[in-house]
Amino acid sequence: MKTNKLVNASILKSLAPIRDIPENAVDDLADHTYYETLTKDEYLFTNGTNDPWAYYILSGNIDLIYPDGRVEVLSGGSTESQEPLADLKPRPASAKAANDVIFIRFKSDDISALKISAITECVSVERSSINEEDIEAELLKEIDQANKTDKLIVPGFPDIVMKVQDAVKDPDGDTNMIIRLIQADPSLAARIVRVANSPIYRGQNTITNLRMAVSRLGIKVTRETVMSFSLQQVFTGDIPALHQKMNELWRYSTMVAAISAILARLDPKLDAERAWLAGLIHNIGALPVLAYAENYPQLRENTELLDTMICKLSRRIGESVLRRWQFDSEFVTVVRDCRDWMRDPDPSTDYCDIVLLAQLFAYLETSSMVEYPAINMVPAYSKLPFGRLGPKMTVKVLKEARAYTGKIQQILQG
Repeated sequence: MKTNKLVNASILKSLAPIRDIPENAVDDLADHTYYETLTKDEYLFTNGTNDPWAYYILSGNIDLIYPDGRVEVLSGGSTESQEPLADLKPRPASAKAANDVIFIRFKSDDISALKISAITECVSVERSSINEEDIEAELLKEIDQANKTDKLIVPGFPDIVMKVQDAVKDPDGDTNMIIRLIQADPSLAARIVRVANSPIYRGQNTITNLRMAVSRLGIKVTRETVMSFSLQQVFTGDIPALHQKMNELWRYSTMVAAISAILARLDPKLDAERAWLAGLIHNIGALPVLAYAENYPQLRENTELLDTMICKLSRRIGESVLRRWQFDSEFVTVVRDCRDWMRDPDPSTDYCDIVLLAQLFAYLETSSMVEYPAINMVPAYSKLPFGRLGPKMTVKVLKEARAYTGKIQQILQG
């Protein structure tokens, strides 16, 4: 239960990683953080959940109950209680009050944002003196260290996406559960209805409510649509100094996604909506790179150098992002291998082949196309029918993709 008593800033200054952020930021945080309570046998969270919170136990005892039956006790006021409680996601254990407990909590993303701000203030002057030749090594070292210690700054994925994912995977789940989840976000619900009435899915009758929309789209398309909207929020996140770059990445990703969806329709074993999502997330590792790059003045001012860093680092980081977001392994493969132009693990086409080709299509008629192999020279090309249809198919794919992208952008911007 939330009380009406604000927490003392001195308590926050003893907690990790809050104690590492500027004192004025801690004071601001204290101004809207309240003590909360649990009574004996109440649960703070349960094993396997993906909540957005970082919890700190100030008094009382919490039993951490692991799936194998092991129980650990954490007491408020102990050294261990200065760290977030069982902070891995999904939660590795259930947290149950052994007696009356007082705790506080913060959005994990809010703490990460404050920490990034603190890092920027502390090191921007120092990093401005680093030579461009050393930036790659410095940035890679910083990101690798954060990744190894599970402290990598990863953009948060809205909680509703995880809940919809779980509901779709649950064999006992039903359409009603998914509808209830989406209805909790009126803006998202309205956009799902808009998608159902869009030229891509339009039927004879106008869709007027969420239930009709989900029925028309189907559970699979509804899930991918929820993810698409949520990814748009992630790509338009708040990295002020690199806002333009984030917008460029989003526009490029939607183009690759559109081409991926069109190409997937050439293979009956593939799903166009799944290919669309694969195209959207193929460069997701660029976002953490941008978050760290904001601390380096040379990268903020040198777009070419920044693009080089993204190209070199985004794939390995993207794997970590998708695993934290609990995406399927085939999407992780897309992020990891989508620039391995000569990959050929199997005679049949997979989503990584589709996204690989989509990128090469996207580069056509741009100044970048000379940097990449010709489309008809990569193994993935021969796995789809257009490999036998020649240049006209290339022009057709690009024309359809541009039209498709325009429609999708109208829906997403809704």
